[in-house]
Amino acid sequence: MHLSNRTDNRKVELNSLAFSLVPEESIDYAVMEKSARIAVIPCDIGWKDIGTWDSFSKLAPEDSDGNRIKGNATLHDVSNCYIENNGQLVGVVGVKNLAIISTKNGLLVTNKQNSEAVRNIYSQLYDHVNNDQNFPWGKVLILQKDQLIKLNQVEINPGATVEIAKHFQYAANWMVTRGIAKFLVNNQQIILSKNESKYIPQGDVESIINIGNEPLVIITVQLDDYLAKNDIVTSIEIDKASNG
Repeated sequence: MHLSNRTDNRKVELNSLAFSLVPEESIDYAVMEKSARIAVIPCDIGWKDIGTWDSFSKLAPEDSDGNRIKGNATLHDVSNCYIENNGQLVGVVGVKNLAIISTKNGLLVTNKQNSEAVRNIYSQLYDHVNNDQNFPWGKVLILQKDQLIKLNQVEINPGATVEIAKHFQYAANWMVTRGIAKFLVNNQQIILSKNESKYIPQGDVESIINIGNEPLVIITVQLDDYLAKNDIVTSIEIDKASNG
């Protein structure tokens, strides 16, 4: 595992990417139980167990009402709360003993003393927040999904080929936002560059190849059958006619 450059005999920070690849196992199981060559010595290193939001909040400075705030928040009649804001402005009124964590992906509100119970909904939160699907050729990020529309951001590595039948079994409008794409459609080649798009019915696309030297980014717009066959196709044909 690589370490960051901040090593001054007082603090060592693990590289965040390397740390994210470490399996989620306790140190007892992963290390202690598998070695007979471990020694323990007493030391005073100011250790803090930050396994809960209550303990984690104590790393931040405290105001006169016992609140610890990281980020932008407006409070009224609030005490003993930890508020971390990495997204929009947070307004909090008339509460106490809460941990309120706001990010661009979601909002978590929990009683600080019961914050360990977050693990009970962790898998559900993870599925909602982490919409990335990673593949050897690149990745897919779900941008929006509801009853009428589904938006995907597809990123394809330089030189990589994606077999559509394995990953995209739907009709959609494909819009290139970065790079150059070669679509193989019914044994024909279609080249699309940045800001170019094409509606392709389900089953017509065989594969997509990134023929550029940078990651290829495509937005796929999937609507229900009626909208896809009427509104999107019609609008594309009108655009072609007006530009032709």
